[in-house]
Amino acid sequence: MRRCPLRPEPTVSARPIHAEFRLDWLVRVARLANATPDRRLNAVENLLSALTQPWSEGGTLVPTRDIRLSPRTARALATWVQRRAPAVNRARERLLAITTGETVDNAVPDGWIRVFPP
Repeated sequence: MRRCPLRPEPTVSARPIHAEFRLDWLVRVARLANATPDRRLNAVENLLSALTQPWSEGGTLVPTRDIRLSPRTARALATWVQRRAPAVNRARERLLAITTGETVDNAVPDGWIRVFPP
């Protein structure tokens, strides 16, 4: 089959602009019933990093840069992270960074975490 010289080659990007994951699904996959807040945060960040790795350009997931979530999802994440104990010290700082400020975005549907692959 001959190609038409006037038709440009199609451009296909294998890298999505963003991916979205349900928080309740991430919690189920994490399987951390009795974990500390720090371990719960690690689990979410590690899962999101692993799930977006195929589209990553070798960068490391930086939550404050790469994650967006709705205000309701931010509250649900904070509640889950602190289910067994309050987040203190570094875990508290990390939790506040993920659930406040620029990471909170009303455009993200409730219950979902949007990740921009690094």
